[in-house]
Amino acid sequence: MNRYKSFSNIDIIRDMTFMDDIFMTVMFENQPECIEDVLKIILSFEPVVESVETQQ
Repeated sequence: MNRYKSFSNIDIIRDMTFMDDIFMTVMFENQPECIEDVLKIILSFEPVVESVETQQ
């Protein structure tokens, strides 16, 4: 059963967090700068992201 079946679209969006799969896919798609910023926080150094490939 779909977890979001009884929710409206707005409810689904409100329920999302940064760690949700759908949200992260949209957030990082073609956005290497965003990925670099997250990695800087996690890894404590400045990585360089050359390309981004999100899941389909």
